[in-house]
Amino acid sequence: MGYVIKGKVTFKTAAGDETFETSDAYYVGPGHTPILYAGTEVIEFSSTNELQQTLAVVEKNMADAG
Repeated sequence: MGYVIKGKVTFKTAAGDETFETSDAYYVGPGHTPILYAGTEVIEFSSTNELQQTLAVVEKNMADAG
């Protein structure tokens, strides 16, 4: 879940791309890839447990990518 303060963010999902712009609130389920455009500011909301799981996956993917 999140809110776009300014700019634009796109989430790539198996069902297709979803784009949110300034003043949009959003929810995108698991299995997405975000694309943040230059100058974009967002606030993301997650429960602590879900956030920790997400960050672990992001860190693993970054390490695997080199």
